Amino acid sequence: MIGEPIFVQSGAWSKLETLESSARDFELEADDDFVDPKRLAAVIDRLQASFAGFWAAAQKRGNHLLTGQSRQWGERAA
Repeated sequence: MIGEPIFVQSGAWSKLETLESSARDFELEADDDFVDPKRLAAVIDRLQASFAGFWAAAQKRGNHLLTGQSRQWGERAA
């Protein structure tokens, strides 16, 4: 679990679990006929922006090197 203690220390780990649970509940319970696509897209965009920030911070810390992932995110193996 290299790289994960930061989440545990900051309390973000439990927040991530809450987000995962909420996403799972949404997938199971949302009625496709009543979901506003624009609102859903806005939520997804916010999460993608958060992910980009978290990923950049992890790269600065070198977490991708600690876990043996030397390639940049999205980069393919030759």
